[in-house]
Amino acid sequence: MCNWPRNRNYPKTTVKSSFNKNSKCITLFSLYYFNDFAAFKFIDNKTNYDKLFPNINQPKILVSRKNGFWFIQDEIVSLDKAIEILLNEPAVFVKRATDCGGASGVFFVENKTEEQFRKDFLEKVKKIPTDIAVQKLVVQHQKIANLNPDSVNTI
Repeated sequence: MCNWPRNRNYPKTTVKSSFNKNSKCITLFSLYYFNDFAAFKFIDNKTNYDKLFPNINQPKILVSRKNGFWFIQDEIVSLDKAIEILLNEPAVFVKRATDCGGASGVFFVENKTEEQFRKDFLEKVKKIPTDIAVQKLVVQHQKIANLNPDSVNTI
């Protein structure tokens, strides 16, 4: 059994390793001691990407919900104001901002009519209990889209 420092909150996880018991203990200790897992929640939140990685080309976040508040950039707005901004787009992606991957928690909302958009948007938002990033639609070059036209492809 490893003796962990008591001043940190370590995530509950298992690590499979071919090392012996002592090596495994050192590996786990190093992993948790030298990494601030509490900071991961901030770093892994899509609503923070534009501030953390300003020089990286990424989908534009039109509006976001953080801790229950709606934002346009850094300004708190009402849900109605957020929807008003989104109505200017032909379609948007509503994404769970944390604890997601592999397209889980991602919804496509098309803007056919204002009434239908509001209904669809609110339906998707209710499915996401955490922070949300609403992103502008990304249109890729047709040659890359030929690989798989139903998703954005990266190389």
